[in-house]
Amino acid sequence: MSKKELDYDAKIKKQDGEAIITAVISWDTLKSFRPQALEGLRENVSIDGFRKGKIPEKVLEEHVGPMGIISEMAQLAISEAYPKIITAEKLQTIGRPDVQITKISKGNPLEFKATATLMPTVELPKDYLKPAGKAWAEAESEAGEVSDEDVTEAIESIRQQWARAQAMQEADEDVNPAELEIDEEELPEVTDEFVSQISEAKTVAEFKQVLKENIAAQNERKSKEAKRSALLQAIVDTAKADLPSLIIESELDKMMAQFESDVTRAGMELDDYFKQTEVSKEEMRDKWRPDAARRAKTQLVLNKIAADESIQADDEAVDREVEQIVNQYKEVPEDRARMFVRSRMINENTIQWLEEQVQS
Repeated sequence: MSKKELDYDAKIKKQDGEAIITAVISWDTLKSFRPQALEGLRENVSIDGFRKGKIPEKVLEEHVGPMGIISEMAQLAISEAYPKIITAEKLQTIGRPDVQITKISKGNPLEFKATATLMPTVELPKDYLKPAGKAWAEAESEAGEVSDEDVTEAIESIRQQWARAQAMQEADEDVNPAELEIDEEELPEVTDEFVSQISEAKTVAEFKQVLKENIAAQNERKSKEAKRSALLQAIVDTAKADLPSLIIESELDKMMAQFESDVTRAGMELDDYFKQTEVSKEEMRDKWRPDAARRAKTQLVLNKIAADESIQADDEAVDREVEQIVNQYKEVPEDRARMFVRSRMINENTIQWLEEQVQS
């Protein structure tokens, strides 16, 4: 059936981040879907004595009933009408609509109601870079020179970890590492021989210098993350966006999937974790919901800025990373990998653009 021949009437009501569509499809239009409905039913219905796809129309109608065929016609008509309504009304929707048939009978127009979640709009004040710059400046601080005490603490931590690892090798398999008590005499002496065993350094002095450089680099990363976080939070706080529950729940799903992956890598089943912690999955989702809303809003804000400033990802860089992912993880579909990589790169490019703006 050609879309231009579809005879329908639709009314749209927008409220609470949703588009409520009430539509009527004429009987003449609906009955034109009968051949297609019969063909689909022939392929999916099994009747003894008949091959699939070869069931006579009369036998098929007796088997599914007249309303069974009309219901199939209705589904086909709605699946064609809905996207046409969305396009004609220039609605930007996300997810699948909730469709309910409100009136259906032979010889009469089909009436249905579809509720779709609208893509939320994001409003940024014209001077949003001003509070962002202020937050960046307040968060910006020198990482500070690494002191001898910092290096000493790092070495002490390494000695503790080494001694604990040695004790675990000698302990029973069911011993909890956290319950192991390490005495002072079990800690290794920091000698040239010891540091050469645990690192590429050949002397204690060289090892201390490497530690000092590593701590400085770690402090620098923490400082950069703090400034980025402050900058983004300032922009998100100034932005206006009505977050539909669909987006928040989708973000929660991602967080839960990541958490389950982390638990599995730790050698535990998710159900066992919930039993041991006496926390239900629903309670965890409730606890995480505010954070999911913040993450969702942050992503919408980044999308808005990227669109406004025409910030894109480098196609060749995307291709290279996608190739690496699909080669390493054979089960990951290429289109999903590409969407993930492109989104991550656009986010990074957008944040870098923001950093340049607040420093200029």
